[in-house]
Amino acid sequence: QIGKTKVFLRAGQMAELDTRRAEVLGNAVKVIQRRVRTFLAQKELKSVRKAAICTQARWRGKLLSSKYQ
Repeated sequence: QIGKTKVFLRAGQMAELDTRRAEVLGNAVKVIQRRVRTFLAQKELKSVRKAAICTQARWRGKLLSSKYQ
């Protein structure tokens, strides 16, 4: 029933609503965590790739300079 300032629920309805709320919040948290972990993994991959490219470029330069001399 709906009163002027309160809503009165049947027995067990509040527990059911709490269960549903916990489920919705849990799913939202999972989505946020997945997105953050994906972002961090992509950021790490970009930095590792950049470091590998720099290392390869330096080695190529060193090899070419030694061949030139």
